[in-house]
Amino acid sequence: MRHVIVVHYSLSFNADWETLINIEGEGCIFHLITDVKIKGNIPGSYLSCFSSINFLKNFDYIQCHSAVLDIIKIHSIQDLRLIAKDEYSLMIAAKLREELGLEGIKPNEILPFVNKLVMKEIIKKAGITTHKHTRFDNEYYSNYQEKYIDEIEMNFSYPLFTKPVDSTGSVGTRKIDNREEFILWCKEHVECSNYEIDEYISGTLYHIDTIIQKGKRVFSFTGKYNRPNAELLYGFPMGSIILNESAYEYKKLQDFNAAVLKSFSTLPDGAFHHEVFVRHDGQIIFLEIAARAAGGFTPKMYEKASGINIEEMHFMAQLNKIPSDISVSIKDSAAWIFFPPVKGVIKKCINPIDIQGSYELFWRNTTNDKIENPVSCGDRVLGILLWSEHQYEVEKDFYQLEKNYTPFELY
Repeated sequence: MRHVIVVHYSLSFNADWETLINIEGEGCIFHLITDVKIKGNIPGSYLSCFSSINFLKNFDYIQCHSAVLDIIKIHSIQDLRLIAKDEYSLMIAAKLREELGLEGIKPNEILPFVNKLVMKEIIKKAGITTHKHTRFDNEYYSNYQEKYIDEIEMNFSYPLFTKPVDSTGSVGTRKIDNREEFILWCKEHVECSNYEIDEYISGTLYHIDTIIQKGKRVFSFTGKYNRPNAELLYGFPMGSIILNESAYEYKKLQDFNAAVLKSFSTLPDGAFHHEVFVRHDGQIIFLEIAARAAGGFTPKMYEKASGINIEEMHFMAQLNKIPSDISVSIKDSAAWIFFPPVKGVIKKCINPIDIQGSYELFWRNTTNDKIENPVSCGDRVLGILLWSEHQYEVEKDFYQLEKNYTPFELY
């Protein structure tokens, strides 16, 4: 009997586990290891899908390791697979496989997809264009503060963009417009060794989402953001719209994505979420790539447009269960958009009007809720999913909502 342990830290559950538990038939048993704070986000119908669920108070390698050993002992497991979804759990799962001698991706193979500096060194060696960047040397700064600031300014122009090398969702990112702001940022992060300093890129942000199984591309989707993700932290609505194969930039983005994937010596089975900027002159700039399904409502968008749940495909690829003859095509247009919170108390929630296509609203808050400013691009009061067989309807709804709609009023 094969047992599968799902190591899962992300707050979202876009995959349908009632479907996934059946892909191995009756000869497979699933277990879940997750963080206790995620408990309320798991749909009730999914709880019965797992033979055991471990809610950890501190989701880290030590507690995950202990939980795995307990599962092995209790169930006398001989045949075990570990699968994972997000940046926080991918490395933990890889370390557990190495420690326990299990089949699958190991830490050195997943590292380029969870550490942005390692990732971009590989991209650079492959001759692929990326943005100017450097590691924040907090020790050097601590000893030679003015000299360090001067040296950064010799190599970069303002604005700068700083971010953790090992995080996601724009957590901890900041745009820095001048020397005074940079000095303050350095003082605040003098104890931090996991940050990078980047040039600030102007252009249009795209994402390419690909499924890989046994090192081969199964299928790939492409989407276009309305703005850089981090701008949601400053109060702007953020989302994306799917591109079909007839879009003028589609082939160039897919070719660029293929070159990026080829630059890595090992590709883990599963999904890859690849983000690129296209400058105003048309130059494509590599931003980053993650070995996971896309966040936000991107999986919902792809599912509305194609009928394919890319997060389910991410797990199925790790189990080598995607059919070789799978057919994927974009049948409809779709988009999604998030509206971030603003610190205060909600006086009134306002539903949108005059949406031409089909849509679904996902409210996180309601009247009299106290809300705080966002810290992640996943933070939202309202998420909207849009879809239609007519692309012009989705585009009109998407951009009209972005520019003219405010979903709530504060007291």
